[in-house]
This record gives sequence, structure tokens and C-alpha cells, in this order.
Amino acid sequence: VELMHGEIGFESTAGQGSRFHFSIPYEAKELVSAPRAASEQKASGAALRVLGIDDSEDNRFVLESYLKGTSHRLTLAASGEEGVAAARAEQFDLILMDVNMPGMNGLEATRAIRQWEKQTQRNRIPIIALSAYAFKDEQAKSIEAGCDFHVTKPVARSTLIEILNRYARRQGLSVAQGPSVEDGLADLVPKYIENRKTDVQKMREALAQKDVEPIRTIGHNVKGTASSYGFESLGEVGAQLEQAANAADFERIEKLISQFEAAFARPDRRAA
Repeated sequence: VELMHGEIGFESTAGQGSRFHFSIPYEAKELVSAPRAASEQKASGAALRVLGIDDSEDNRFVLESYLKGTSHRLTLAASGEEGVAAARAEQFDLILMDVNMPGMNGLEATRAIRQWEKQTQRNRIPIIALSAYAFKDEQAKSIEAGCDFHVTKPVARSTLIEILNRYARRQGLSVAQGPSVEDGLADLVPKYIENRKTDVQKMREALAQKDVEPIRTIGHNVKGTASSYGFESLGEVGAQLEQAANAADFERIEKLISQFEAAFARPDRRAA
């Protein structure tokens, strides 16, 4: 006690016993709570904070429907530029990155995020590349740009949820599976069909002007979304339209546009 600049003493009363006491001079300090585990810092029941970056409205609808009812929280961005800004402004646990986007594409957005993390000494956010291209060289490009994983569209709900839950479990978070995808997407099918009717008009206008880019873009987007809504054959026509547009085969494009219009007359199956 003396080494700590304190004092010690005692008081004794015959027949009653003794009482010892000591005093040590300590400076009062503000009480600071110990940091909690990452899982405790999040709201009860919450799992991953997910940023979905995709220029396709249909794909964003799919992501919303897939994650509806799960414990994951989804924020959406409609372009690479918007996604990079969101990643810098808010903290996310994982990013779902569409690769093929106009303007700043997914690979450029990924590089921008990685560069920002390096400059600001932030923790690396897992980025999952989503692409309609399944070729190994395309997957290699995603990884080289800084993505952690490459998933080929269309993505089944079970596949996406398992990927998210895997990352959540690594952080010790509990997860909820949510309802069947049919519950979420069934109500969106009419809107999806209306969007495809608009696509037909756009493609015919582009064909009249011999402009293949809008046709290629529509074909690519539909290739990656159609089966999620239950239109398997429409997705196949979308892939063929993309190929025909890349080859500037206008005669084939004209035939495929008619097939495209017929393909969304009714779904091949319920989305699953």
C-alpha cells in the first residue's frame, strides 16, 4: 500500500474485535465499456448489410425478391458510379456487383472500391461478381479486378442465399432463409412482361436504324434475368439476340425479335 502512496491502519475495541482500513489515491477516470463483438454491434436479428449494384431494373427486382424475408439488409445502386459512391458513404459487409454495365462497368467499379480501401486503410469488403458470361477468362477478369467470387447469371435464389449465409456465418451471425422465391417474384411477372414489350419496340426501332448496341444490351440483360421469372425460352432467345447483334446479322435479328415477342406470351414454368 505504501508503494502505491497509500495509508493503512486499524482500530481495535476490547471484546469486539478489530477493523482494518486503507486508502489509495486514484485519479477518477471516465468509465469506458469494452468493445463488443461484431455480431453484437448489429441490430438484433440482422445479418449482412448487402450492397447490390446492377443497372438492370429487372435484376434489382430479383435481388429484392430473393432477400425479402431474410435477415439480410439490401441497399441497391443502379450504376457503377452510384455503387462506388454508396460503398464509400455507408458500411457494407458484402457487395453484389453486376459486371456488364454501361458507363463504369462492374470491374472498373470494383477497382475503384479496392483503390479507395487501400488509400483509406479500410477493411476489404467481399465483392461477388454477377455476370451472364460463364467463360473461364471472364471469371479470371473478375478475380483480377478484385472480386472475391464469380457467379454466373441467372442466379438461383438458393445459390445466392447460401453464398450470403456462408459469409454471415463466418462473422458469427444468425440467418433466416425467408419465403419461397415464388412468393416474391410471382407479383413481378406482369411488370416483367411489360418491360419486354417495351424491349420489342426498342429493338425494332434500333433494327430500322441498323443500330446493334441497344439490341445487344437487351439480349444480354434478358439472357440473365428471364429464367428467374420463369421464362426459360425467352432467356435462350436473348442469348441468340446478343450473338446476332455482335455479328451485325440483321436478317437473323429480325427473326429473333419475333421469337422474342412470342416467348414472353407465357412462362415456361414458375420461377424457382
